[in-house]
Amino acid sequence: KSLEFIKDVLPVGSKGIAYEASEMARTGNLEFKVYEDVCVDVNKSGGPATCAVLAMDIGYLDELKQMVDIPVNIVGEFI
Repeated sequence: KSLEFIKDVLPVGSKGIAYEASEMARTGNLEFKVYEDVCVDVNKSGGPATCAVLAMDIGYLDELKQMVDIPVNIVGEFI
């Protein structure tokens, strides 16, 4: 199934979620704003690609959660 609502995906490695999200934002001429109340450490190393950063329309969040059997956390937004 095509997931057209997902605009970009980056694996998270040793530099952490915040770094990868900022890089994704930079390539799109945007900024990444980390939310204050996130339940994960966005600066902690992700190790060898233990998770991924997705850029997507928030309106499709429930659909994504139904499609995957892994935790999904919203950590910020592109502005």
